[in-house]
Order: sequence, then C-alpha cells, then structure tokens
Amino acid sequence: MAFGLLAFALGACGDSAEEARPVVSREDYETEVARLCAQHGPILSRAYGDVVVDSDAEEAAYYRADFIPRGRAVIRGLAEFGFPEGEEEGYIESLNGALDALATIEESPFRYIDQRHDRVFTPEEDLVNRFRAGIEGADIVCE
Repeated sequence: MAFGLLAFALGACGDSAEEARPVVSREDYETEVARLCAQHGPILSRAYGDVVVDSDAEEAAYYRADFIPRGRAVIRGLAEFGFPEGEEEGYIESLNGALDALATIEESPFRYIDQRHDRVFTPEEDLVNRFRAGIEGADIVCE
C-alpha cells in the first residue's frame, strides 16, 4: 500500500489511509504548492547548498528546528489539501520517500552530519537529496 508514512503522519489529524483524499485540479494544487513554498521554501532550500555554520551543533539544530518541521509541514499541508486526479498514488509514494529521509535525519542528525562530512553518501543516497527528490516527485519545487 502506497500510503505508509504519509498515512501515519496524517493520523494525528484523524485521517486514515482508507478515507478518500480530496482530489483537486492541477491548477489548485500548483497554487497551494506555490503558497507553501513561499512560506517554507527559503528555509528548506538552505539545506540544498552547503550549510555554513560554526559547528555541527548549529547544523543539527537547523535540521531539528527548521528543516524537518518545515519539510513535514509542506508534505502534510499538501496531503490534507489533496492531489490532482490520477497523481495520488505516485505523489504519495514520492512523499513517503521524503518523509523517510526526514525521519532518518531526525533519528540522529549528528550521524547524518558526520556521514556527510566523511562523504559516505553518493549524491543519490544523501538524505537531503532524497528528501528533495521525494518532494520533486510530487511536483513540489521550492527554491
């Protein structure tokens, strides 16, 4: 079942995977993406470049306090808003991948930072890149 983490994330709102998600027009979806990206995009896009901070503690704080909650806010906001007809399953699968990347960073931001510094990840394996690919797979491009 494609709902996975997304259904779990929405569980706090009283939704269940079995309940029908709203279906919206492509235009309305793009408008909502633009609104959420205007609100959260600048903070999210900071992670896409080199995060320049004085310490690993500051970088970990950024992930915990900004990147992870805002990433989830974008995903949750769109899941509650609805997806364009015919796109639900693919978008949910992509967003589940993004949520999984966020959960892995949240589990141990210092481990993620250390592994990134040690270049343990290929670009495709990097968790921030996996998050970005996941949201872009649902046509969410926040610059």
